[in-house]
Amino acid sequence: MDKNIPSEPTGINIHDAEAHAHLISLINNAPGFVYSIDRSFRLVTVNSLFKATIKQHFGIELKEGDSPLKPLETISPGDIQEWKEIYTKAFTGQKLDFTKEFNIIQKSFWAFSICPIFQGSEIVGVACYVRDITDIKLAEIKLNESESRYHSVSESSLLGIVWGNAKGKLVNANQAFCDIMEGTLEQLVNKYPSEFTHPDDLPSAKAIFLKLKNGEINKYRFEKRYITLKGNIKWVEMNI
Repeated sequence: MDKNIPSEPTGINIHDAEAHAHLISLINNAPGFVYSIDRSFRLVTVNSLFKATIKQHFGIELKEGDSPLKPLETISPGDIQEWKEIYTKAFTGQKLDFTKEFNIIQKSFWAFSICPIFQGSEIVGVACYVRDITDIKLAEIKLNESESRYHSVSESSLLGIVWGNAKGKLVNANQAFCDIMEGTLEQLVNKYPSEFTHPDDLPSAKAIFLKLKNGEINKYRFEKRYITLKGNIKWVEMNI
């Protein structure tokens, strides 16, 4: 053997060591909590972010060999049974994806992905991946609340409200506008206002729309005539 080439230490496979180093790096640099447990409900792997977060907020030192339920003993003991059932389901071969809300420090939302770890055909553990999705959920809640208020105002309004796309096609309208037009939303949607604008008012209406579309003006108020779906002529005051 060439003496200048260092021999591999007895009992150590350098490729296994490299793979282990890669795995640890992936786990510790994951943008969320990563941990795994064995059939005895003990942590086999737990990444540094999970350890640091638990210590920062609750003063609990979490390490390999501990129960993943250890933080709950102090934080929320009433949830221990629920989590035992969740892990038990994963040990039966089920993959679980769900979102949970917590109010321990302040309202937060977390996405969990929990799946069995197979060694051949045998389930030897459970892998858990957890992401903080609080910002996403709060934005979603805020949007839903805003849409609910918007819908409430538009549907209770005595004014006809219309939504159009960039080409001017009607994409939505409230009930008040449908009443003005003596028809249903299904009859009106995907039509252009020009289709029910009085012919004498079309030139001025089109000129205004082009100015709005080209950014020459950002709002306009005018009067024109609509021909309803029943053939009646109605004068309307428009704010665009």
